[in-house]
Amino acid sequence: MCFVLPAHPLAESTSGPSDPLRQLYSNRLAFDDAGIPLITIGLLDDQDRIVISGQGPIEATIYTPAAQTIRTETAGRLVVAPTRAVPGKTIYDVVVETVIGGDARAVEAAAAEWRKKGLTVASRRVGAIFGLDGQVLKNVRHLLIAGSFPDSASAEAEAAKLRAAFDAETHVAPRLEALPSGELALSMEDGKPLGTSRDVVFLRSADGSPLTVHDGVFDPDKNVRGDRTYIGSLYVTFDRNGKLALGNQVSLETLLLGTVPSEMFASAPPEALKAQAIAARGHLLAKLGTRHFADPFQLCARQHCQVYGGHGAHKPKTSEAVNATRGQFLARKGQLVDTVYSASCGGHTESNQFVWHEPPNPDLVGRPDTSNASEYPHGVTETTLNAFLDQPPSAFCGDAGYNEPYFRWQRSLTVEEVTRLVNQRYTIGRATALAPGRRGVSGRLVELTVIGEKGSAVLAPELTIRRVLGGLPSALIRIRPVQDVSGTIVRWEIAGAGYGHGVGLCQTGAIGRAQFGQDFRSILKHYYPQTELIRLY
Repeated sequence: MCFVLPAHPLAESTSGPSDPLRQLYSNRLAFDDAGIPLITIGLLDDQDRIVISGQGPIEATIYTPAAQTIRTETAGRLVVAPTRAVPGKTIYDVVVETVIGGDARAVEAAAAEWRKKGLTVASRRVGAIFGLDGQVLKNVRHLLIAGSFPDSASAEAEAAKLRAAFDAETHVAPRLEALPSGELALSMEDGKPLGTSRDVVFLRSADGSPLTVHDGVFDPDKNVRGDRTYIGSLYVTFDRNGKLALGNQVSLETLLLGTVPSEMFASAPPEALKAQAIAARGHLLAKLGTRHFADPFQLCARQHCQVYGGHGAHKPKTSEAVNATRGQFLARKGQLVDTVYSASCGGHTESNQFVWHEPPNPDLVGRPDTSNASEYPHGVTETTLNAFLDQPPSAFCGDAGYNEPYFRWQRSLTVEEVTRLVNQRYTIGRATALAPGRRGVSGRLVELTVIGEKGSAVLAPELTIRRVLGGLPSALIRIRPVQDVSGTIVRWEIAGAGYGHGVGLCQTGAIGRAQFGQDFRSILKHYYPQTELIRLY
């Protein structure tokens, strides 16, 4: 049995399931003939036109308003461009806290704490409940909202204000009150018209071969244009701002073929790749319904969700790992587990509650990732931190031979650099001291106070520390001030370990474990000790 209870308000409209645009903006989950979930992946947005070609003719489903299929005569380039576009109406909510799960008492308790601080918040439910073959995954969470604004700039300003006032990890979550709409024109690149479609067009190759998307900026951070190929169905529609968005609808297994090689070295041992495939499969499913609330896709192809390189990213070894573990997930007591992972734990994984604002999860408990299991039985503490960093234990992520620059690393930040970085977010004046606070079980800093001449700021949780201090690889760090001859601090030397949040599977550690002969079941059992392996399709 497969079912989904949508939490997106647009999915519950009375316009019905036949509206393809509304379905793209909803959390409804479709399945292929084999019962495998079909996922929509955002590839591009904010586009003026999109150019696609195939190895043979392309079939396009257009809406005029009824659906009909047209077909190109040759394998030339097809161009999709808008002839009319109406932006959607977007509201931007300022979120001060996210409560994981659907427990109304937990939501009210969190809201009561904000009222004690003098802030009235509203609750917005997001996410969904998915069922696969009788197994249930609850992605429900509640956003506590301190204000809503018609534009993102005003919302970001309010978020910054509340962040400074309450030392909270605020963010802005868009939501749509009205969908975008418009008309799309299809033509060959030589200008030959093919037809028009209302709101959305779906494209697929007539023979099932890959389609190529031309001249796209698939990695905005690098801002390099190029071509990428994809299998499955592509679709072009309108994003919330009335510009063009491109998506790819593929089965979860096909998605993994283009995701796993982007997440782990294809040269890694087969057992590590199998562990990565299962972790990525569960983590992808767990993200559905929890992000991209105002976009015409469920997940994006970037690091924000999981990197997806399309058909061109497929590698034989990673494809073998995906196919060998087809349909396999980790579960505990009948509930699917969100199998999060990070690049390198540095020798000790972290417990989830020290990284995210959520209750302790028995599936995600921090533990030593060393060959000597008795080392650091109480975690990495202030007492053991120096030895852990300076004389590191024999750890699987350190012995693997991959990602070595991040097993142990050094950074140096001058007073001027810290002052500039922190004042971009908080008003503290010239930085005068960095005071480490609480740490997680792995030794990762959970709280850091930056003291300045005009005030101080508490950086929390660990991701905020990393971002504010210029993008540190991890928060498993030691900070030491360096003074000049007059005793004035001129810089801080930072010694660190690992890359990423450290929760769940350590990707480099999994490689090390496989190199030492562990199979994928043993690897997963270490990083998710309370779980069992199940097959859902």
